[in-house]
Amino acid sequence: MALRGKRGAVEAHVLIYVVLVLIAFALILIGIWKFNFSGEVDRSACHESVVFKATIPDTLIGNSKEAVSLKCKTEKSCVTDNLVVKGECESLGSGYGNVRVSGEEVKNEAQAIKFLADEMVECWEMMGQGKVQIFNRDFSFSETQRSACVICSRIAFDEDVQKSSPEIEGFTSYMIRANVPGKDYTYWEFLTNSETSADNILKQGLEGDVINTSTEKSIVFIEKRKTTGAGWFGALLGGGGGVGVGFAVGGFVGGPIGAGIGFVVGSVTTVVGGVAGYKGGDALNTAIDAEFEFKGEPYISGQFLVDTDDIKYLECDSTYSIP
Repeated sequence: MALRGKRGAVEAHVLIYVVLVLIAFALILIGIWKFNFSGEVDRSACHESVVFKATIPDTLIGNSKEAVSLKCKTEKSCVTDNLVVKGECESLGSGYGNVRVSGEEVKNEAQAIKFLADEMVECWEMMGQGKVQIFNRDFSFSETQRSACVICSRIAFDEDVQKSSPEIEGFTSYMIRANVPGKDYTYWEFLTNSETSADNILKQGLEGDVINTSTEKSIVFIEKRKTTGAGWFGALLGGGGGVGVGFAVGGFVGGPIGAGIGFVVGSVTTVVGGVAGYKGGDALNTAIDAEFEFKGEPYISGQFLVDTDDIKYLECDSTYSIP
């Protein structure tokens, strides 16, 4: 009798699994039909493709999530104070838009800071705010860890802005103090998925809270996935949630290899933050790895503002960027 009960339970699990596979297959077909099209790609389309890709279970059919591609275009923006002609930012190549700021140094810097902050909000919203798992984990019996990076924005400053404002100070202070437009929470609270006050960081002082305008910047979303044999199979019976780390911002303090993180902020559940003198190059990846601490979650997401030339140090297993 007990044996028959166990056999029935196994058959029920198999049936549930088959149904889930069929549902996943149907979702994949719908996704391929809906999102694999040509035409104008905007941030709304990107967000829709992110949400849809996240609905595909990564534990059912091999690389099932990869069947639905992201429709995300990297925004390229040239910050200029020229109100008449187009700003020139050669590093961006072609197809970039202009972001016009005032010719006055103080207003110029304030407007540039707000633009960068708003771009970070756009990226975090577009990529699901760390609340969904977008990319596949490896099917593996051993522990593996992979990371996918999406370059949301590339931002450069034209020659006139570089001359009038070679350095822009106070970006992180602005993120901590200012509210997201139309909201009752700050940029800091939104981008760190936290309601914890960051006043302690302001009291400590923000060493290196400076953006060097001579180098191109990128806003990069990163999702790190961790696989264990037990964890992968456990996901078949209910899965598990991930977490959004929030973001880290680069003070761009320079270094022998390039500009990198001046300080790192954010954590899995609370803002612990702090100030650290990280340089560019390999130290950039070390600093970011320190932000991603797995505590049983299948994935962790975060967002970073870095020098474009330093993206290679993030050690992304896959990078999504549409020129």
